[in-house]
Amino acid sequence: MKTRSVMRTAALCGVMCAAALAQEAAAQGVANPLTVYGLDRFVAPDARMRAMGWAGVGAASGAGALFANPALLTGLEAPDIRFGGVTTSTDRDQKQEWYPDKAYATLSLIFENRMSGIVDTATKPLERSYDNIGPNWERNASSVRPLSVVGAMPIDLGFANIVVGGGFSEAVNLDHYFQNNNALSPYIGSYRPEPMLRPALGETIKVAWYQHFRERTGSIYGITPGAAVKLGEHVSLGVSATLLTGSSDDEERSVGRGRLRLTTSATGSFNVYYIDSVRYLATTAGTSTYAGVLGHLGAAFRNSNFAFGVSLQLPSTVTRTWNSSTTIDTMGVTSASDQSGGDKLRYPLSYAVGLAFYPRGGWTVGVDYVVNRFEQAEYTPAGGTGIKPWLGAKTFRVGTEYAVNDAMRLRAGYREDAQVFAGEGAAITDDPVRGSVYSLGAGLHVWLFNMNLAYEYSTLSYHDAWTSNVNFNTSASHAVTIEIGMQL
Repeated sequence: MKTRSVMRTAALCGVMCAAALAQEAAAQGVANPLTVYGLDRFVAPDARMRAMGWAGVGAASGAGALFANPALLTGLEAPDIRFGGVTTSTDRDQKQEWYPDKAYATLSLIFENRMSGIVDTATKPLERSYDNIGPNWERNASSVRPLSVVGAMPIDLGFANIVVGGGFSEAVNLDHYFQNNNALSPYIGSYRPEPMLRPALGETIKVAWYQHFRERTGSIYGITPGAAVKLGEHVSLGVSATLLTGSSDDEERSVGRGRLRLTTSATGSFNVYYIDSVRYLATTAGTSTYAGVLGHLGAAFRNSNFAFGVSLQLPSTVTRTWNSSTTIDTMGVTSASDQSGGDKLRYPLSYAVGLAFYPRGGWTVGVDYVVNRFEQAEYTPAGGTGIKPWLGAKTFRVGTEYAVNDAMRLRAGYREDAQVFAGEGAAITDDPVRGSVYSLGAGLHVWLFNMNLAYEYSTLSYHDAWTSNVNFNTSASHAVTIEIGMQL
């Protein structure tokens, strides 16, 4: 039976922390800390717009236009109030495929948990894992949350027609989850910025092997007052400001699985490596609170045939204040500590332009082009130097609405869902991963009351590739939005 040794806690913790900090500027990484994950996931809180693929910069209507392009509030002819909620179910999974390495022949089998049934050699017992954790995982999460309460009303000042509005809505959905059952530090398959070389003759490379996951659940909500004014018959301008406040529950966990000692023997023989056992569990759990202000400017031109809109999200800063507790269990000895701190994320100026066409037969077609400029977003830890951890993207949104009669509307849409990271090993390092979102919906108006429904199906698939393995990541989400309103 092979001898098992225990890696020292301080060494393992130091290696993991160093790896996490070194990879922070990357997107998904191997085992990154939570920091700004989730803060890029802005939300469209209007059911009609969600059913139309979020194409609202030129096509939004009603009080919900406050959140897409406040200039379009001038389309209101009567007071409008509505409230809505959303339920979401998301499935995530990861599958890993490891390449055989001629220098360490059985190592890929260990990472894939496939050593069962393989017998030891006559001269040397084969190395094996000390647990039964497989490389793949899957997870489902669901939530029900309020989405928005919004109202607006036109006011005739005699010299000008204005519309004022206000709302409370989810602005950013912070939900995030990621897991890696074969996290390594240093990562033996890395080839950026340079490949990791095998140990020279007689040398040994020590590698921490652990399971890691991170999770954040929560939302940032906003209180949004806004106003729009009509300039002449076709042109309108609008402005809004959103006071942000929110919180999230955060958790990160690392479970030690072993310490690899990769070596090249003086004789040049192959498959010379060792796995030392470790008993290490580090859990950090806590809460984050968020605060900030977002400003929006909007402009629109509209006639009976089409509408053209422009929406600007002004530069802004969101601050995060966090408190957490860390528990470390090593060889049955537990230590605990509390931490607190703060950081901030500065969003750049972003903009979107939208067109809406009104063909005959009760149709409305909306198209948006969005430039988020997230590559200019800057994250700054307390007392630290700012970094730019994200990638920016230019995306399209398309939606359509058909008026069946005066009471019923049918809607459909599609939008690109760009992430803020590229897959590890991607040939084009500044091209972010993109998902797709398909949507359907309907609206019903009876007397003073109206109800809007939206269903969205989103899918995301990408892979992270190293010289040692490929991780295939997929997620699929179903969201149903219900909104009830009244127009006086």
